[in-house]
Amino acid sequence: MNYLAHLFFSDGSEESLLGSMLGDFFKQNMDRQYGETVMKWIHLHWKIDKFTDSHPVFRQSRERAEKTIYRFSGIFIDIIYDHFLAKNWDKYSSLSLGDFSRYFYSVLNTNYSRLPERLKQLSKYMINQDWLTSYAGLDGIKATFDRLCHRIRVAHNLDKGIDELKKNYIHYEEDFSVFFGQLRRFVESEILNDTD
Repeated sequence: MNYLAHLFFSDGSEESLLGSMLGDFFKQNMDRQYGETVMKWIHLHWKIDKFTDSHPVFRQSRERAEKTIYRFSGIFIDIIYDHFLAKNWDKYSSLSLGDFSRYFYSVLNTNYSRLPERLKQLSKYMINQDWLTSYAGLDGIKATFDRLCHRIRVAHNLDKGIDELKKNYIHYEEDFSVFFGQLRRFVESEILNDTD
């Protein structure tokens, strides 16, 4: 899953939001600079990634995308699943996406000195361009693909991402809906088991 989905599964506390975001930026020995609570949410981030990568519906989405996107189909699906979460945010959360995003950005700013260097750089763009809220629209997703196209140094077809999404939009949204319900149950079970 991409940034928004991981953040969605936090409990709303600063430490849980940090841990949920840090899962993609964590390096060896970082556990010395983050406490037990942040580490718990980093571990949940990794479990979510493992669950996602092995899930048959996620794989079905990837297989559909591979015809156009090839080897970056996993990244493509991560991003478009965030689109469907953002688009349907009100179904899943009582807090608006705009309010949630602003709160998360304030957490990043408050904890800026604790962030790894790569996340410090990314957070400036994320906040200034309001990435999380922008995921709800196709223009925001296209901008996300454009940013990736500039960063990836090997041959890729992510520039065709928005066309692929539009072409199979209904199928991808159906996949997301089925997958996300199962992911929510998995995360609830993991959180419950962690408190036993």
